[in-house]
Amino acid sequence: MRDGEGSTIERRTRVRGRVHAREPVRIRGRIDGRVDGELVVIEEGAVVVGDVSGREVRVQGIVLGRIDGAERVWLGASAQVRGALVTPVLSAELGARADADLRVGEIDAGAIPEEAESQTEAPRPKLSAVPGSEGPRVVVVKKRS
Repeated sequence: MRDGEGSTIERRTRVRGRVHAREPVRIRGRIDGRVDGELVVIEEGAVVVGDVSGREVRVQGIVLGRIDGAERVWLGASAQVRGALVTPVLSAELGARADADLRVGEIDAGAIPEEAESQTEAPRPKLSAVPGSEGPRVVVVKKRS
């Protein structure tokens, strides 16, 4: 998204309530409420306290809420997310932070071995704790080329 395309919530602007855009929306300020749009870009320094949904969601700022990306969610190096991430495709730059429930793509039930199906609890992956958190969280990182 280039400057001048779509709508922009500027740095000194604070919105309380729902933002719904049928065009790309760039957030540079603060929104206390829900954001819905085709392409939602949350820039570094911006804060959204509420749920965010869009075809594509790009985060470089802070989101405290659920993020639903119908096609993809991208977390930049300065992104901080607390809540939930739901998307078929997630990419994140090194440095992005998330303390969130994570659902990426669909699990192919046919790929799960039968012996795993019969276990009452699925094996848990070993995770390391994110500094400042109370326990392990999943952190997905991908270096941007």
